[in-house]
Amino acid sequence: MSFKFTDQNLIKVRQNIKQYPPGKEKSAILFILSLAQEQNEGWLSKDSLEYIADFLSLPILKIYEIASFYSMYNLKKIGKYHLQICTNIVCMLRGSDKILNSCKNFCSKNKDFTLSEVECLGACVNSPVVQINENYYENLDESKISNILLKLNEQNFHKTVK
Repeated sequence: MSFKFTDQNLIKVRQNIKQYPPGKEKSAILFILSLAQEQNEGWLSKDSLEYIADFLSLPILKIYEIASFYSMYNLKKIGKYHLQICTNIVCMLRGSDKILNSCKNFCSKNKDFTLSEVECLGACVNSPVVQINENYYENLDESKISNILLKLNEQNFHKTVK
């Protein structure tokens, strides 16, 4: 097993677990999965799931069930920029299908960008919505998302050239 929490993250985990009553420590699973994903460059490897299972004394299947249920957890390696496009009814009626197709084309040519469809990002009033990493982009159309992706790609290029 090659994944292991850093000392700093282990302290965070133990502090979080203290919030739960005795016998309910396993309730910290969502926090622990999020922290592991953050430490592991945005995804949960098999090693990280096994580590968490051992840490919480739970079967690996239970950890996998939880991690695979929530769309906020990534079980595959992702690029530097993770685009999550809402394809729920409100966003679809306002054009997220066109945004999705535009992003598919762009992301297929650039390994730094990972594309995911999600059911709802909870910002229906400003649909269509795309989440890129931790940031929401609202009231989008094909032109706006293309400009955003080009700017991100340009920033990424300049950082790698320096």
